Amino acid sequence: MLDVFTGGPIKDKIRRELDAPLIKKTSKDGKEKLSYFGLSGPLLYDIIEWQDYLKDFTVVEESYTGRRERSKERNRQELLLKTSFIVDLQDSKGVINDFLTLLYGDIDRDIILKGKGDFDKELPKKYFGLIYLDYYGGIFKAKYREDAIKKFIYNQKEISEKDRDYVLLITVENLDRGKKEKSTLISEILDNLELTRVDSECLKTFKRYISSCSYGLLQKIYVPIQIYLYIKSCGDEIRCSDPVIYREEKIGSLQTAEMLHFRFVISIKKNRKTASPMIKDIIDIYNLNLLTVEEGKIVPCREQTPKLFLKKEKGAKEYSTC
Repeated sequence: MLDVFTGGPIKDKIRRELDAPLIKKTSKDGKEKLSYFGLSGPLLYDIIEWQDYLKDFTVVEESYTGRRERSKERNRQELLLKTSFIVDLQDSKGVINDFLTLLYGDIDRDIILKGKGDFDKELPKKYFGLIYLDYYGGIFKAKYREDAIKKFIYNQKEISEKDRDYVLLITVENLDRGKKEKSTLISEILDNLELTRVDSECLKTFKRYISSCSYGLLQKIYVPIQIYLYIKSCGDEIRCSDPVIYREEKIGSLQTAEMLHFRFVISIKKNRKTASPMIKDIIDIYNLNLLTVEEGKIVPCREQTPKLFLKKEKGAKEYSTC
């Protein structure tokens, strides 16, 4: 049995009600269809849901080098599985090889950082209008992951021939790997807050809160701030939407995993090399609401991080992370 997350009605709702509007707008209602790159899963639910806004798909699957199945046999089995689901796509997309590039390997270490997967099959050197990194596991403290995401963001800027927008979706497991990682996240979050000159009373309250808050809320703060800083270091602009936390079921073991889903629209500015992070942006990102799904509705999560406010002083417009 395949060891994959099925998603289910909760993830379907997030795809349809939170992700699709961003993708639809970026594709100009499907008039300028987007190239997709990401971890779609073997059942291609994301691609099927967003098909009206996509023109081709580069999909990454786990490496099969060294497994018991012979490589060609496994490759054929995977393609047959995908083809059986691709019939749900419109406009003759049943001819899977006309639209799908399939890569096998570790998405961070092999596909993005080295540019190739199993059998030296290369990642296409093209601009992607939709990137979905649907990870099984944590985020920036995972080996290679931070470097890989940075590189992909920089590649997008380099490959693009003009100013344009793309959608970046990131899903991570709410995976607490121990006190050391949690303390590192807290330290980095507080370092950023010190630079923003947050109101002293707000900061005191936040420090008390963050020392005992859940790992999920630490990721809710940390992930979008890091993406923001990467984007600004390229000179580009970013719009961050409220993240959402939810549970999904895994086939086989019937376990549930708590996941966090982040949504960004990034605007490439070809003539700008760098841009200083803005204090207001940092505070607005810290103050994003955390959403969840309850009784079939997307609603604010019961637990939220304390709101932060700047000191009332003149001339505080920017800060540098250098």
